[in-house]
Amino acid sequence: MFRRSFLAALSTVSALPVIPDQFDPAHPPNLPPEGSLMFWFHFSSAIDRDRPMSTDRARRMTVDELDLDTLDDEEAVQLLELANDGVYGKHDMPEQWLGVFDELRRDF
Repeated sequence: MFRRSFLAALSTVSALPVIPDQFDPAHPPNLPPEGSLMFWFHFSSAIDRDRPMSTDRARRMTVDELDLDTLDDEEAVQLLELANDGVYGKHDMPEQWLGVFDELRRDF
């Protein structure tokens, strides 16, 4: 019975209207030029690793632990989600942080 209900619910998902994204993928939001080292570390990790920021809970918990200078919490969560989804690449990061993370990787 549960299986039948699940399959019925799953079949109706394709009939639901598609909600457009809040941003145009061709023109993602501008990244702040500076900010918290730990924000950029998580941003970089989201680009490099296998989807560490894939859930809203993970992004919100990460942002709650940060003391952000130039972003509010909602913007930071959205940027981590976009980085995780592959919208941003390493070339989008501020040069100062990219250099720090590259140097750390070389040292370890």
